[in-house]
Amino acid sequence: MTEASPVTIHGRWTLRPRIGGTEVELAVTSQPPAGGLGNIVAKGNEGIVRGRSGAALDRRQGEQEG
Repeated sequence: MTEASPVTIHGRWTLRPRIGGTEVELAVTSQPPAGGLGNIVAKGNEGIVRGRSGAALDRRQGEQEG
């Protein structure tokens, strides 16, 4: 849990060498507060988190290649 969020978040990075680069996998699980209501809100935010994570990986790839 971060100081800015009451949501407990766990994650794992997996890096696998591949021909021409590296495959990157990020697995994230979260436990929102407020039981069922928190789960509903979290489900709605899932796409936002997925998009931000993908954009961050794309930026990082550009930094490494560029």
